[in-house]
Amino acid sequence: MPPDGESYLGDFFSMAVLEHPMGYVIYHLIYESYPMKVFVFYLISVSLALLFNPITSAKSF
Repeated sequence: MPPDGESYLGDFFSMAVLEHPMGYVIYHLIYESYPMKVFVFYLISVSLALLFNPITSAKSF
């Protein structure tokens, strides 16, 4: 487990996925790698910005 701790959904996902080898690879890539976390956070923030304010967000990107 990462030192910062996971949410309940992350724990459930890890329990469901760690039984499958390919799922463990995907889990390791998504939840254990720092760049992937940053990339996912960037995607979520951009999509939220576009969702809530499409015109100004589109101009800023």
